[in-house]
Amino acid sequence: MELKIIIKEFFKSKAFLVSIFLLLVYSIFFNNQIVLNQTNLEYIYSLFLALFPLIIAIFTILISFTDNDFLLFLKSVKTEDNKKIVYDEIISYFTINVTISLISVFLAGGIFWFDLSNIIFLQYLMIFVFSYAIVSFIQLTRFIFYYATTKAKFVSISKKKV
Repeated sequence: MELKIIIKEFFKSKAFLVSIFLLLVYSIFFNNQIVLNQTNLEYIYSLFLALFPLIIAIFTILISFTDNDFLLFLKSVKTEDNKKIVYDEIISYFTINVTISLISVFLAGGIFWFDLSNIIFLQYLMIFVFSYAIVSFIQLTRFIFYYATTKAKFVSISKKKV
């Protein structure tokens, strides 16, 4: 999986657009106000600490249900819009989710533990990262269902060949 593809997926995703929109709304309605105080950051930090291992667990479960034949099938099948290979898309979403969750844990933890919540730039950064992580996790959940349908399609094709 190329880093270029992952970066491209990061910027093209719905999570990025939603995060930019929420960042704009935040900047319009809460112009330079401190919204993420220490209490809010503690909750966000806890959420990210729970979300990160959950993403890893989901990926581990999916990998455990993947055999070599299905992996080759994923590498040969394109998405519904025929633009991307299913395997690349699944891997890029997991990579993005793991990376953004890890960044979120360190960012929220650093702001919380070092009491940096009064820095406006970090407020904006947290709003962006938090919203991106949540929306991206929702998209990841959608991919789990897509993965299941693709697996069902593979099983039906495999049974026809036998």
